[in-house]
Amino acid sequence: MERRKFLVTASTVAAIATAGCLGNPNPETEGNDDSPIESNPEDLIPPRELFGEGWEEDNGRIEESEARGSYSNPDEQIMAAYQLIIYDSVEEAESAYQDQREQDFAAAEQDAGWSAEELEIASESHIAETSIPIVWFRDANVVAELSHRRFSGGGSSSKSIEYAAAWHETWR
Repeated sequence: MERRKFLVTASTVAAIATAGCLGNPNPETEGNDDSPIESNPEDLIPPRELFGEGWEEDNGRIEESEARGSYSNPDEQIMAAYQLIIYDSVEEAESAYQDQREQDFAAAEQDAGWSAEELEIASESHIAETSIPIVWFRDANVVAELSHRRFSGGGSSSKSIEYAAAWHETWR
């Protein structure tokens, strides 16, 4: 996949460069568009253990084809929020993901406080950042998003990417 960056601010560049010092800043996982995911939303929710010790499940909502919720670590004053939608087909998921991607990359081109970058998670993925980094990824017929941030605001792009890749690994 060709990596394209629309990094608009120097602070974003510094944050991403710093993330590289913390381990693999761009983990890779594989999606499989030839094999739609036949799971219920509750089976795809990120497990609490994914985030490490001290994390608590805050809230969550599960519907027929989607789930959303969050986890927090009060001692560290950080949280992670997630959402996933299971579509009826790979094509519907591709379309929904591409709509979100186009929005994020258009915003990055127009707004000095916004950035977007392609990633190598699942079938398709990218990270969009303003003050909170959000990783979007699609595997077959499922589209998910995950963000990691401090209670006081601001987030960690490297942690959002790390957790999104680890979460995707739990799906198959």
